[in-house]
Amino acid sequence: MAEASAVVDEVHVPGLQSIPVHLGQRGGDDPACAGQPAHERELAAVALPREPGFVAMADRCRRDDASVAALRDAFDALLPAAHRRFLRSTELSYRCGNHSFAHAGVRPGVPLGRPAARDLRWIRSPFLDSTLDHGAVVLHGHSIAECPQLRPNRIGIDTGAYRSGVLTCLVLDGPSRHFLHTG
Repeated sequence: MAEASAVVDEVHVPGLQSIPVHLGQRGGDDPACAGQPAHERELAAVALPREPGFVAMADRCRRDDASVAALRDAFDALLPAAHRRFLRSTELSYRCGNHSFAHAGVRPGVPLGRPAARDLRWIRSPFLDSTLDHGAVVLHGHSIAECPQLRPNRIGIDTGAYRSGVLTCLVLDGPSRHFLHTG
């Protein structure tokens, strides 16, 4: 992730608004997680499948199992308040112009303003196989492919960095699209 951020910084054009949108999952070994908290940069983050439980645990949800309680307490003590606020502030989807961002995708035929949270986090086949116009081009991750998937109604950018070593970033600059890759 740090390599991709450095490349994006190099191609930034002064005077143009830049809004990074994070669709994928960040691991604890991600160097970007260790330094400056993401909430300190302008970022439109889309909530990920595991985050509701993650945030609930961080909010000290009640469980009877003593080992879960001990783990929860240890985690609670280690999660900085700024990170907790950032995770609570994420949206399930984000729309900017003719682009809509979601972790997994949207249900075909359902208006973008009324998606089901489960679809935004987990949908696969109905969305991936659809040729319907969703009302915006949906940019998503969640479904790994060898290279970015460009379709008239969607762009998939999950190249499975955790197993392929290739992290993909899409740069939208007006009508043009550019991909940045690591690995």
